Amino acid sequence: SSRFPRGLAAMEPGDKALKEGDYDAAVVAFSEGLNDDPLDHELYCKRSEAHFQNGDYAKASLDAAKCVQCEPNYVKGFVRKGLADFFLKDFISSVEAYEQGLKLDPQNSICAKGLQRAVKELEKQLEDAKANPSAAPAPRAAPVASATEGIRRRGGEAAAAKPAPQPQAAPAQEEPAKDKGPRKPDRTMKGYVRRMV
Repeated sequence: SSRFPRGLAAMEPGDKALKEGDYDAAVVAFSEGLNDDPLDHELYCKRSEAHFQNGDYAKASLDAAKCVQCEPNYVKGFVRKGLADFFLKDFISSVEAYEQGLKLDPQNSICAKGLQRAVKELEKQLEDAKANPSAAPAPRAAPVASATEGIRRRGGEAAAAKPAPQPQAAPAQEEPAKDKGPRKPDRTMKGYVRRMV
């Protein structure tokens, strides 16, 4: 194995602390292991769980992101990322994480249920944003157009969602229009809101 022995040795006390509900001790143990083996995806995943159980969803999300950066095929890392982002109410990131997990393991029931729940909350968030534009979340680039369709293919709760019409061209922003060739799809949150209308 390419794993460092001292990093591997941190797994047992960290796991023991997790089982006993001592999440601070678990964070310390897994952190010590990562000091010796900073590329161990399992240690990042387990520390993510400890942070999550401690209610620190932001750190849980960061560790889950590091986990899948170290090992992009580790489905459990995407599960942890999707869950942490869901509790941060970053439903777009949660959808993306669960979709990545399902690409790796299409039969993963945890990812499927998590995606279903995240899409439902995202659609609710977008409906609220339409009703109260001043409360709309800040836009960010995100490929979420396939989320609802993916749920429909799996026969989930979002199957009843109405199909979105084609997005209209985005209004001019602060710069005058320039000839830059074909317009790229608007994948910001505002663009997704328009597709939900």
